[in-house]
Amino acid sequence: MRIENIISQLASRKSGIAEYLDQNAPYIFADQNHLDANTPAHSYWHLGYKTALADALNLLAEANAFPDNRDKSGGYSLGDRDE
Repeated sequence: MRIENIISQLASRKSGIAEYLDQNAPYIFADQNHLDANTPAHSYWHLGYKTALADALNLLAEANAFPDNRDKSGGYSLGDRDE
């Protein structure tokens, strides 16, 4: 997978999440309650951020594992945990 494909996939996912938030939770940008330490919102924000980083790392690992530019995209799981 080429780096351009990875960037495109990440940009598409970012756009999809932004559209979802605009339609389903427009208040989220003003509330900012994820900044309140030791709250469920704070923990969920960190979980979401960790999941996003894992997703990006998985795409980069796939690109490294398949340097012949075969596109193996789409196989990620939001449930992945690194133990």
